[in-house]
Amino acid sequence: MPAPNNLPSPNLRAARWPSPALARLLAPLLALAAWQAAAQAGWLSDRLLPAPSTVAAAAVALARSGELWSHAGASFLRVLAGLVLGGGAALILGAMNATARRAGKQADTLLQALGLVPVLAFAPLILLWLGVSETARLALLSLGAFFPIYRQTVRGIRAVDPGLIATGRAHGLHGWSLFLHVILPGALPSMLTGLRQGVGLAWLMLVALEVFAAPSGVGLLAEKGRLAARADLLVLGIALYAAMSAASHALVHLLARHLLRWSPAHRPELFSRID
Repeated sequence: MPAPNNLPSPNLRAARWPSPALARLLAPLLALAAWQAAAQAGWLSDRLLPAPSTVAAAAVALARSGELWSHAGASFLRVLAGLVLGGGAALILGAMNATARRAGKQADTLLQALGLVPVLAFAPLILLWLGVSETARLALLSLGAFFPIYRQTVRGIRAVDPGLIATGRAHGLHGWSLFLHVILPGALPSMLTGLRQGVGLAWLMLVALEVFAAPSGVGLLAEKGRLAARADLLVLGIALYAAMSAASHALVHLLARHLLRWSPAHRPELFSRID
């Protein structure tokens, strides 16, 4: 006689546990609650680490005055401009160097070597050329976005199955049509990986660039907080950077789901497992 199965049914297990979205929010909410409780109990100094309610009050005051939206918008537009310029150049050069033979390999070797240099190492030279200006900040952000997108674009195009290319040619595809219908779809997952990496590096670069002599942006808001010894503005700056970076990655996530909806290996229901 088979042993009785004492395990709960899948339906009962699913009913007991919260949804994945709620489960992801559980740890941050508990951390915020513990932080607020520790601040109210006097275990944390407002001068060093203010309570979440204090940070929220500062955010509401800045939002009402419009200063919050002004700084957040300036930061977001800087990252967007850097991604458009750096990412566009990376896609064009990556496609050219990956498909070209001799000249493409030489140019790719040079760019791959430059990509090994930390982007901030170029800052003194760019500041010497362009001065402490918005153009210099945009150039550094573009460089930060360029190299990961370029690297993944070259890697993705070169990894396309030669058999697929031969099949496309057998069906009369050549040149631009072959690239558009065969090579680009095959390289798209790697290119989107580069875009995600470029977004992360662009936000990392922005923090360093805005803290030093930026006329606007979240970094300037945080710097004002440091000069005024207001820890609530510093924590608010960190929270704004985190929120905008998360929103940028979510947009890339949605873009990948849309562009790769044709691929069985990148069905929307699988993306939640990747993250």
